[in-house]
Amino acid sequence: LEQPGGLEETGESGSAAIRNLGIMIGVIALARLAANWRPAMQMVIRLWPVWICVGVALVSALWSGDASLALRRSSALGITTLFAIFLVTHLETRQIVNCVLAALLLYLVGSLLMILLVPSIGIHTATDTRFYEHIGAWRGLSAFKNDFGRITALAGVAFVVVTVTRPGNRGMYIVAALLAAGLV
Repeated sequence: LEQPGGLEETGESGSAAIRNLGIMIGVIALARLAANWRPAMQMVIRLWPVWICVGVALVSALWSGDASLALRRSSALGITTLFAIFLVTHLETRQIVNCVLAALLLYLVGSLLMILLVPSIGIHTATDTRFYEHIGAWRGLSAFKNDFGRITALAGVAFVVVTVTRPGNRGMYIVAALLAAGLV
């Protein structure tokens, strides 16, 4: 279908670089799981309800309007699930939370830098004729303002929670929560 401005409506396949990075992470996680397969298999069996969700997602390609896109996305869910099993079999809960907090902080700082230093990427511009009603909206490191707002709000909540629950580094957590609130 032809859209105003000459854009064609097609199935979104996403970034090839991001897709390849996800596949690489999944392959590495699978190789690491295979090297230490007993605890991994115990975790896979213990998490059997999760695999029902992955299975339904994979089977949904049979009735999807775009079967290849559905298969790619549901395969990504399977790879992500394997990566999660790798994490829980190799890291302690506190280490996983610390990794999430570090990733959220990097996202906040990176988004702020992108908005301030490279506004052609960090702010929705008129050169992108799609979603022209969002011109001037901040999107940071995300492709769309709603994704930016969602991740930033999640980061704010996460940093408020650790401010309350962890006595150490409270000042840094407060600054990160305030940064998130300011970006939202």
